[in-house]
Amino acid sequence: MDQKELSSAAEETANIQKAIEKIADNERAELADDSSMPVTLQEEKAKEPSLPANAAGSSDTKVLPELSSAPEASIPPTMAPSENDTPVHRWFFTFMCMNIPIIGWIYLLFLAFSKKYPERKSFARAYLFYKLIFLIVSVLILGVLIYIGLDLLDQLLAYMEML
Repeated sequence: MDQKELSSAAEETANIQKAIEKIADNERAELADDSSMPVTLQEEKAKEPSLPANAAGSSDTKVLPELSSAPEASIPPTMAPSENDTPVHRWFFTFMCMNIPIIGWIYLLFLAFSKKYPERKSFARAYLFYKLIFLIVSVLILGVLIYIGLDLLDQLLAYMEML
């Protein structure tokens, strides 16, 4: 590759990186509700040390320019659990109860329509919908298999009478 190709590749890479940073800035701005979290990558770049002038490569080294990846500080910190988050042991109990035949349906109905557990309400409704779809599909398949099986059973009995 000659110098022009290297510089055009570096420009394209820089343009792509700027576009990604712009998308990340927009998403961060939407998610930012804490004033201590930096809103833009430009603020973070101002904090990070600059690269030496020769870091982008020169004509005698013929090295592709190194992209500076977004610093680790640009990754939003993990959200700390809030007071209304359900602890893991309660979710474990929920999964254990909802997988018990018949009792699981009753427990999910209780969660779906209770006001006591609002954080699990939409999950219970979605899982009830999921279970209902699979129940209907399995009943239809069972019905088809019984219909086919009864027909085959009639043919078998008719054959046995001929013997």
